[in-house]
Amino acid sequence: MNNNQNKRKFQTEAFKHRVMVDPKYADKTWKILEHAIHEIYNHNGSGLNAEELYRNAYNMVLHKFGEKLYSGLVSTLTFHIKEISKVIEVAQGEPSFQGEVINRGLMRNIIKMLMDLGPSVYQEDFEKPFLEVSANFYRVESQQFIECCDCGDYLKKAERRLNEEIERVSHYLDAKSAAKITNVVEQEMIANHMLRLVHMENSGMVNMLLDDKYEDLGRMYSLFCRVSNGLSTIRDVMTSHIRETGKQLVTDPEKLKDPVEFVQCLLDEKDKYDRIISLAFSNDKTFQNALNSSFEFFINLNPRSPEFISLFVDDKLRKGLKGVSEEDIEIVLDKVMILFRYLQEKDVFEKYYKQHLEKRLLSGETVSDDAERSLIVKLKTECGVPIYFSIRRHVHRRENQLNSVCHYFLVCIPYFTCLTATRTHTSMCYIWKDNQLSVIVLRYIWKKFKVWVHEL
Repeated sequence: MNNNQNKRKFQTEAFKHRVMVDPKYADKTWKILEHAIHEIYNHNGSGLNAEELYRNAYNMVLHKFGEKLYSGLVSTLTFHIKEISKVIEVAQGEPSFQGEVINRGLMRNIIKMLMDLGPSVYQEDFEKPFLEVSANFYRVESQQFIECCDCGDYLKKAERRLNEEIERVSHYLDAKSAAKITNVVEQEMIANHMLRLVHMENSGMVNMLLDDKYEDLGRMYSLFCRVSNGLSTIRDVMTSHIRETGKQLVTDPEKLKDPVEFVQCLLDEKDKYDRIISLAFSNDKTFQNALNSSFEFFINLNPRSPEFISLFVDDKLRKGLKGVSEEDIEIVLDKVMILFRYLQEKDVFEKYYKQHLEKRLLSGETVSDDAERSLIVKLKTECGVPIYFSIRRHVHRRENQLNSVCHYFLVCIPYFTCLTATRTHTSMCYIWKDNQLSVIVLRYIWKKFKVWVHEL
C-alpha cells in the first residue's frame, strides 16, 4: 500500500506547437489601422468595420506590438492635429475675405478632444503652431493696412481683429489661450506700428487733437493701453503739442493787444483738453497731470500773464457777467482760479487784483458783491489766510483814506458847487466842477464802501 502511495503520478500534456508570426504582421496591421484613422478624419468612416479594427488593435497588443501601436497613434494624431491648426488658422482671418463659414461646434469638439489628450498635446501640437501662424498672418495684414489706411481706419481694423480673437476664444478655444492670442494681435498690429501711427501725416494724433476726434482718440487710448509704453507715447505727443500751441498763443503779438481775449483763449484751450481727457482718455490722472504741467509751462513764459488774468477778472466783474446766473458766475470764477494755480508769480497777480478791486468798489461798477466775496474766499482757500488778510487790510486802508477825504469835503470845506448827481439802480453819474465832488456822491460812495467792507 505504501509503495503504491509513493508512486509518482504522471500527467500527459498536449504537444505545444510554436506559432510563427509573420515578420511583417505588425506593419501590415498598423497600415490597416492608420488607413482607418485617415478615413475617419476625412469623414469616410461609414464603410469601416469597427469590430475588425478593434480585433487588429487587440492582436497587436497580444503579440507584444503595443509600443508600435502607441507610437503610430501618436504620430498619426499629431499629423492631424497640425492639419487642424491650419484649419483654425483659416478661421483666424481669411474667412472674412473669402466668405467661408467656420463650423464653431465642430471646432469646439476638436479643441475639446485635444484637451482630453492632455494639456501638453494641446499646447505643443496645436497652440504653439497656431500662435505662430497667427503672428505671421497679422504681421502681413498690419503692414498692408498701414500702407493704405489713415490712422483712424487702421485703429478700427485693429480693434475689430482684437474683438474677433476674444470672441473666437469664447466660442471654441481654451480660455488659457485668450491672453496669448490677444498678445499676438497687440504686438503685431499695435506695438510694432505705434510710433508710425501717432505721427502719421494728416491723420495722426495731433490731427485728432486739433479736430476734436473723441472717438478716434478714445480708440487709440484703449488699444495703446494694452501694450508696453503705449500710454506714455500718446501722452508725450499730447504734451508736446499742447506746449507748442500754448507757446505760440502766449507770444502772439495780436493776442497780447487784448488781455481779455488772451485769457479767454487760455480758458478755451483748457476746456478743449479737459473734454478730450474726459471723453477720450477716461479721465486718466496721468494725462490730467500732463495737461496741468503743460499749461504751467507756457503761461509763465509771458511775464504779463498775472496782470492779464487780473484784467480778465476785472472785465467780467464790471460788465462781462451782467445778467448771468450765480451758477454761471461761479463756473467762470472757478476757471479763473485754475489759471491762477498755474502762475508762479502769484504775488504779481495779487498786486494787480487789489488795484482793480479798489477801482471797482470805488466806482460802484461791480456786477455782484457776492461774486467779489466769492472770489476772495477762493483765493483764501487756494493760497491760505495771508492773502485774504492782505486784501482785507488793503480794503480797510482804502476805507480809512476815503473816510478822511469825505471828512475833508464835508467839514473842512465850507461849501462847493454841485451841478447834479443822479442815481439809477446801483450805478451813479457824477459831474465834476472846479475839481470838487458832490457831497451826495461822496456820501454814497463812503456808505456803500463801508457796508461792503463790514460784510467782508
